[in-house]
Amino acid sequence: MNKPCKDIHSNLAIILNRDGLLIGPCCWYNDNKLAQAGNDIWNMPHLTDLRELNKSGNLDSKGCEQCIYMETHGSTSRRTGINEYYKNLEPSTSGPRGLEIKIDYTCNIACVYCGPY
Repeated sequence: MNKPCKDIHSNLAIILNRDGLLIGPCCWYNDNKLAQAGNDIWNMPHLTDLRELNKSGNLDSKGCEQCIYMETHGSTSRRTGINEYYKNLEPSTSGPRGLEIKIDYTCNIACVYCGPY
């Protein structure tokens, strides 16, 4: 797992669920941190902390557990898909390039990162 995730440095997911607004680096990230939307959501502390952790190639063991599980078991994860999608983007480059807004609990398994696999 010693490889940076370009999603963490280039995407922002805003998910409205029954508990409020969840802001994270992707729709798979699951750390249950709710945040109020402010003027600078890109630089919220839990996102900047996550980016710092990821610069050394580490993933958050709780929030990124689905990608870790899939890769450990030989599958392609969202992380491997996004890293391929942004293959020419330098890992140190940070800034919003993607925005996810999820207002329901469904997935059509058709986004360019995940695909049908």
